This record gives sequence, structure tokens and C-alpha cells, in this order.
Amino acid sequence: MINFEIDRVKAFMHSLLKTKTFDKFNIKSVEIITFAKFSIAPKEITSWDRLKPYVLNIVKGKTLPSMKIVFSLNKESILKENTDFFLNLYFSENRLSFTTGTASREFTLDKSASQVWEDYVKDFFVKNAFVEKDFFEEV
Repeated sequence: MINFEIDRVKAFMHSLLKTKTFDKFNIKSVEIITFAKFSIAPKEITSWDRLKPYVLNIVKGKTLPSMKIVFSLNKESILKENTDFFLNLYFSENRLSFTTGTASREFTLDKSASQVWEDYVKDFFVKNAFVEKDFFEEV
């Protein structure tokens, strides 16, 4: 598990809400607080692409929202094991932080799936210019 915060909030939020960058991710849950609290918990596997217009509609406006999104990635995308991969996004008071996580369906001491997922997330953030190449050397 890695936990990190990025500074390029405006560029990240633009990419999240107005481009296809995160469309391959599925959504486990979304919680947004603006003038009211909105919670989205899909009953079936739902892609970010499908929920993105609703989230954009909720967050646009003059009030800076607080937001928590739990992304997941289909295990076949990076590793064929009985493991689920999560990326938790937290946005509050113009601060943007992330935590990675994995959930194995079977008990194991092997942490290679977690390492593969962490490497995938690091590469994803560098490739999309959310952080500099050497950013994760400090994390």
C-alpha cells in the first residue's frame, strides 16, 4: 500500500472529469459533499466513463466539493490472480491524496500482487503527467 498526495490538482481534476484517462477503471463508491452529501454505490460493476457525467454535474459550481472515490481495476488488466485492486482518491480543501490497496480472496503471504499494483499506479501517474518521474522515489 502506498499513500501519496499530489500538487497538480487542477490538471488532475480536469483529466478525471473531462477526459478518458480514468475510463478503464471501475467504481466501487463515490461520495461527494457540496451543498448536500451525495453517495453513489453501484449495484453492479460500473465504469468511471458511465458515472463521470453525473459526478461532473454534481461538482460543477462555485462551491469547492469534498470527494472520495474508490476506483477498482479488473484483475485481468494487470495480473491474473484472485486479487482486487483499489485506488482511493480523497479530495478536500483543495488537497488531493491517494491510497492504493489490494484485497486477496484467499489468504496469502505473497505480496507480489500488491507490488505489481503499486508499480502500475506509479507508472499511470507518471505517464499521465500528474507527477514527475522521480516523485515516487520520495514516497
